[in-house]
Amino acid sequence: MEFLISKQNAQHLISIGKYEISKNIDGLLDDFDGIFGFANIRMLGEKPFFTDKGKIVITQMSDKTLRGYVNVSLVSKLGDTIYLKGSFHAVR
Repeated sequence: MEFLISKQNAQHLISIGKYEISKNIDGLLDDFDGIFGFANIRMLGEKPFFTDKGKIVITQMSDKTLRGYVNVSLVSKLGDTIYLKGSFHAVR
């Protein structure tokens, strides 16, 4: 599972705050504003799941850690949905 957070035309790194799922992504190489995420879970089939709606909130960050919570849904091309909700603590 991976989430990409981007601020269109921003020259700074992401910061503490709320980031919504972006619906208007033409390609990952283009600038987009918001979150794009995907999951490839073998036991659920060969098709990947892509973010549909939701948000990620970053509540704390430092040089080595990132904390916050996530509440998103991801959908496959077959219409199957995964709901992901909870807090996270990422360590570099």
